[in-house]
Amino acid sequence: MRIVNIGTDRLPVPPKFGGAYETYIYGVSKTLVRMGHEAHIISFDYCEREYEKDGIIYHTFSLNSPISKVLSKFLGLIDEPNKNVPYVNVKILKILETINMKYGFIDVIHAHLLATCLAPIIFRRIYSNKTKLVLHWHNEPTPRKMKKWINRWIAQEYDIHCTVSNYTRNKLINYLNINPAKVEVIYNAVDDEIFRFNIGSRKEMRHKLGLHDEYIVLYVGRIIPEKGLHHLILALPYVIKHLQKVKLIIVGPKGHYEKEERDYYSYIDELIKRLCLQNFIIYLGSLQREDLPKIYSASDVVVVPSLFQDSCPTVILEAMACGRLVIAYNTGGIPEIIEKGITGYLVEKGDIEMLQKALVACFNQNNHENIALNSRMRINKYFTFSAICEKLIRLYQRQVK
Repeated sequence: MRIVNIGTDRLPVPPKFGGAYETYIYGVSKTLVRMGHEAHIISFDYCEREYEKDGIIYHTFSLNSPISKVLSKFLGLIDEPNKNVPYVNVKILKILETINMKYGFIDVIHAHLLATCLAPIIFRRIYSNKTKLVLHWHNEPTPRKMKKWINRWIAQEYDIHCTVSNYTRNKLINYLNINPAKVEVIYNAVDDEIFRFNIGSRKEMRHKLGLHDEYIVLYVGRIIPEKGLHHLILALPYVIKHLQKVKLIIVGPKGHYEKEERDYYSYIDELIKRLCLQNFIIYLGSLQREDLPKIYSASDVVVVPSLFQDSCPTVILEAMACGRLVIAYNTGGIPEIIEKGITGYLVEKGDIEMLQKALVACFNQNNHENIALNSRMRINKYFTFSAICEKLIRLYQRQVK
């Protein structure tokens, strides 16, 4: 099959700076190529080109042209979050036309964001009513009365919808009144060949950071309010009091990957100073993808204190693939990933006291090896790119037939 995945209008694929959508699209496309399919990716980048790498054919668009900048500035006065939607979809439509003419009939177009999902609808109406359209919902839809009718129209135009958890699936069906038969759960995934525990990496990273027998608590993610880093910092004094040799390592950008936002980071910095935690916290900023398995291996527990309904956090999958114990707030699709007491621990959202006790308890228990084994087995069964692509191919084939 010839399959085209369409990325976002904000970050490039392959992921240069991170991004859950971009990592997912890249991982899926690599796996589709290995399975014998022709994979194309349409992606934002800083220049426009077509090239092939690792069997994937990339087609990029940019937002550098004068007309793009003028249009973006004007539309930003009306709707800032969607200021690039018209221009981006025109560019994507042209790329789809090129793929159709140069490579042949497109079996499946798989869009991953509402902002880039209009071009496939127009393409199918003009060129090929047999091309199947798939829309992937990586987060639950945001209820907005003004846009609800647009989202319902889009939902009707797409043949199938994928969600990253049952939680998101239920929200989508209720919000847009979609036929449940048209909505499939395809979880996020992790590259289990890259993300795995390595004792050498653990020693190397700990030595590099000047750490030896300390318990390492790890936070990986954007430093934004809804990710709840401040809850983890508020819990830290209690953990230090009971365990003493504790370090919190923070990995992630100040704000979003594509745009630095310092307000929340400044609040975090002030909170650390107010609680006199400067000697117990190491901030590493954003790491290269190849360094993430090393920092996971170096850690003892990974904490995901999401304060919103997190649909399917990739951080949890990466941590579990590296055999790390995970403590997370019980939100969104997280309880579908973590088996309580078997692959990690769930804490009620916002309960800092419960988070404190869970952190101390996990370090005092001797079942880390069992949790590591259970986590790896669960990842291998449900959350590798091979596992989800097998499900995706069956989904595509049913639609194409």
